Amino acid sequence: MGVTFVAVSRAGRFLGPNEPGLEQPAVYVTWADRRHLDGRLPGFYAREGERREGPGFGYHGYHQWRAWLCAAVNHEAIQTYWEGEHDNPSPDQPAFAALIWSSDCEGAFGDRTCARLASEFVAHRSLAARRATIVLTDEAVADDEAEEVTGGTVDQETAAWRLDRYDELAALFAHGADDGWVYLV
Repeated sequence: MGVTFVAVSRAGRFLGPNEPGLEQPAVYVTWADRRHLDGRLPGFYAREGERREGPGFGYHGYHQWRAWLCAAVNHEAIQTYWEGEHDNPSPDQPAFAALIWSSDCEGAFGDRTCARLASEFVAHRSLAARRATIVLTDEAVADDEAEEVTGGTVDQETAAWRLDRYDELAALFAHGADDGWVYLV
């Protein structure tokens, strides 16, 4: 079991809050997702446009990757981040707030949230690459220039995995940014 990200390039019409009896595929968006739906209602939507399936994670792997992303880019441990004031959508949110705050087992992101996340992936790529190999200890999280810390480094396979997932998700959010979706299944 785990979570897989899926991007659809064009959101279809709203089918209603209950399961439709349609032959065409549909996207279900839960009530829990509404802060990232960009004004769309929770419920079922026709799936239109090109569908791309992205990286799959085990739940623990996704949590570990997201914790690394939060620390590497926002210089804050994920638990500290979750306990902070970052839950309300606003233009001055830290990078990747929508992704870090989303559930690790379900979720959906509307086109404006996808566009914001896609631009954040582009803007922070070099920082993520610099920090892909380090173990982000509590001391290192706050240091923007930390490249080597007392916590040591992770192996090259782990660093490559972090950046591969980063790049795959960047592409998916860019795909959903123009009237589309990204959702977790």
